[in-house]
Amino acid sequence: MGTNGLINLLFILILLAVFGISLFILPRFMLKRAISQVIRVLQYHRSLSKESAKTVEALGLKPHSFMERFMKPRDYKPYALQILTRQGVLCQTEDGRLYLSEEKLNEVQEQKKLRL
Repeated sequence: MGTNGLINLLFILILLAVFGISLFILPRFMLKRAISQVIRVLQYHRSLSKESAKTVEALGLKPHSFMERFMKPRDYKPYALQILTRQGVLCQTEDGRLYLSEEKLNEVQEQKKLRL
C-alpha cells in the first residue's frame, strides 16, 4: 500500500468519525443542553406550581413554524419538553399551562447520580 492508499484510508476514517459524531453524539449533547435550558426557563419564570404555571408561548418555548424550521438550526426544546413531561418533571394544567415539579426533578437527578 503506497502513500496515496494510506492518505485515502486516513481520509475515510476521519470522514467516518465525523459522520459518527454528527449522527450519534452531537444530537444527544444538544438534547441534554435543551433539557437544561427548558428547566432554567421554567425556573426563571417561576413556573413552579399550578398557580404560577405559564403557557408555552409565555415561556418562549413555542415550536418553530414550518417555514422557520427551514431557515433556523434544529430546535431540540420541543423534544426536551416531551422528555420532561414523560418523566413527570414537567406538569400540565387542565388549560394547557406548564409548570416544573421540583420534587420530581430532584428525584430524577438523584436517580441519574445513582446510575453513574
